[in-house]
Amino acid sequence: MAQVINMAEMHSKIVGISFTDDDYELSSRQDNVRDLKKGHELTLEFEDDNPFDPSAIKLFADKDKKIPLGYLKKELARDLRLQMEKGWSYTAKVEAVTGQEKQSKGCNIIISASKSSNSNNGDESRVNWDVGRERLKNGG
Repeated sequence: MAQVINMAEMHSKIVGISFTDDDYELSSRQDNVRDLKKGHELTLEFEDDNPFDPSAIKLFADKDKKIPLGYLKKELARDLRLQMEKGWSYTAKVEAVTGQEKQSKGCNIIISASKSSNSNNGDESRVNWDVGRERLKNGG
């Protein structure tokens, strides 16, 4: 088992929640977000064929990728992909569903980064979050 040598967390929001997915027959993204609870683990998937962002990372509420929620912010997705090339891995969990009293919902998430001791891609020991105003909490 790989030993984690650093852990970092970042707070962000899921974008595109108000849009629909033509490829999915289940409920809308708004309906999918409404049922999420704090701590729910999300699935991240690269979407290389996205016409708006070649670095897109789509978020799903399930491991089978049948319940779409939206995307990571464009700049964040780009940076995560670059960091993954350096040996970092990422998980995302729900921090809060916002707008419960409104028609349009939102979702705040926590993205955790870790780098295993098995990584040989450079000597960086801290993740580089280069995403403007995002809040960052470094641990470890």
